Amino acid sequence: MTKPVALWHLSAWQSALQPAGAVVYGEGYCRVRTLYSLVSTGTERRVALGQVPAALYVDMQVPHMEGSFDFPVKYGYSLVGIVE
Repeated sequence: MTKPVALWHLSAWQSALQPAGAVVYGEGYCRVRTLYSLVSTGTERRVALGQVPAALYVDMQVPHMEGSFDFPVKYGYSLVGIVE
């Protein structure tokens, strides 16, 4: 098994694939190998561009998010993949 990587937004105009933290799998969950993903034109784009108001930091957190809205941040919630 390869180490997981994810799209990290490093600044408002720079993103890169970098190592992601380990995800703990438990009963009732499955492992999905991601094939495709994207940055949505709404919420994810605002995060990528650093346009999240500080007052919304808590409300806009998503499961498996890493980093902070001040950058670097790993943020996303939609993908297409294969259940392993």
